[in-house]
Amino acid sequence: MGPEGPSYDPTGLGAGKGETVGHEFMSPSWCDEVLRSSNANEKIYRGFKDAKAFTNKMEWRTKDSPLVTHMEWEEGRMVYFGPPKFDEPDLWIILEASIEAWRAAADGEADGARLLMGGRLKMAKGPISGAIENAGAFNEFLRNWGTIDTDWPS
Repeated sequence: MGPEGPSYDPTGLGAGKGETVGHEFMSPSWCDEVLRSSNANEKIYRGFKDAKAFTNKMEWRTKDSPLVTHMEWEEGRMVYFGPPKFDEPDLWIILEASIEAWRAAADGEADGARLLMGGRLKMAKGPISGAIENAGAFNEFLRNWGTIDTDWPS
């Protein structure tokens, strides 16, 4: 058993098959890949209403599984994305959706704003104005998930 559990494979190869193994959705390795690719994606940065003022802590969770992550942004750049570590009062926004809805956003089938307006994505905490004002960054961030080789839960 490796440091990330029984499925951990530091080579990225599946049991010697020579196949690339995806990152489990919302796992630490998946979050690391999202953080890295998001900070390299200038469309996300340009999508903020005021990137230099965008310094917030958030929670992203699934409503149909126990998966939860926390995220921290400083001046429009993500500095943390991983397991929960912030106290609830310190969170600016808490977003919740089914795994299917998160996947639809990652696959480009639905943008985050439509998921929110259609009730498939819920703001459990935070100002709706924050999501509206930063919709460009939000939508691009979710689309960016689609660039990560992801093992989605069934």
